[in-house]
Amino acid sequence: MSDADWRGVANEEAAEVSQRASGFLRARSRALLWDLLRPYKGLIWLLIAMVILENLSRLASPWLVRRGIDLGIPPLMAGGSARPLIETVAAMLVALVTQVITRIVFLRVSGRVGQDLLLELRRRVFRHFQSLDVAFHDRYTSGRVVSRMTNDIDAIAELMEQGFDGLVSALLTLVGTGIMLLVMDWRLGLVCLASLVFVGLLMRWFSSESSRTFRKVRNASAALIMHFTETMTGIKAVQAYRREPRNQEIFTGLADRYRAINVRSFRLFAIFMPGSP
Repeated sequence: MSDADWRGVANEEAAEVSQRASGFLRARSRALLWDLLRPYKGLIWLLIAMVILENLSRLASPWLVRRGIDLGIPPLMAGGSARPLIETVAAMLVALVTQVITRIVFLRVSGRVGQDLLLELRRRVFRHFQSLDVAFHDRYTSGRVVSRMTNDIDAIAELMEQGFDGLVSALLTLVGTGIMLLVMDWRLGLVCLASLVFVGLLMRWFSSESSRTFRKVRNASAALIMHFTETMTGIKAVQAYRREPRNQEIFTGLADRYRAINVRSFRLFAIFMPGSP
């Protein structure tokens, strides 16, 4: 038996999966997500509306600044009425208040929905692991179970807290900024939008690389937690059979592997983030 044979299901250690398997996993994940979100359809639409209003209010600021400079200041310089400038300032205040209110509502509602979803997901995972037969737990170690209940759930929690907001905000910012550029100066807008070709290629590369890298990160994290948990749980047997040096050697290798793959994930972000809009 090799060092890797006892680490659970061998297929989970694969750095890459076939296109068919990847499609199956994505479809299954989407089905689970929709099943969890089904009781919160009304709140989800409310969250989408809040994000749209917030981003529209934020995108209106540059246009209002331009309007204030072009239409509000010249009349004052000529000794005319200050009404255009006052109207612009009032509109900016309304946009600011709208942005603050929608942000507060979004954070409160998304926080409650996200925690409810995570609670239900934790219950399902715990109930599922308890319903599996003894043969499964003979080959699927308790350390990997702990990893699924901690690391994977934490990743989903981060997605609930930031992923949805960031995705919608980025999409609206990209579309809104493109429309504003074309309206204000279509020549300059076309030049700026030409960079989207490069951004599209960069995003495609990042999607492919990050999928493989984050799978390796998850597997490395699971193996590290599993080895630590199994060692500490059976510390009496470890000491009785003098396994400390061997376990230390295995743990050092797993820790080095986890560090290396995390460094690679940071490098991916270092390349992607400066080049993304």
